[in-house]
Amino acid sequence: MVLLDYNHIFSPNIKLVVGVNYVLKDRWVFSIEALPYLQYDVVTQSSSNSLGVVSSRISYGLNMASVRLVIAHRFGDKESE
Repeated sequence: MVLLDYNHIFSPNIKLVVGVNYVLKDRWVFSIEALPYLQYDVVTQSSSNSLGVVSSRISYGLNMASVRLVIAHRFGDKESE
């Protein structure tokens, strides 16, 4: 009987956009956005030499490589109320 080696990784994660907006004279919008995340990893490993091993970890952080500066202009007439 031959046992096969295998790895199984289950990694759900949550990614968010957190930011601040500033509106200047109803036409210009300035915003800064950052992307925090929360991740949970479950790793199952098995080999022919040993029993299966299950490990898990929670990681979180703020991805500073993806900080965004957005400058937008609104075109068109303002809608009447």
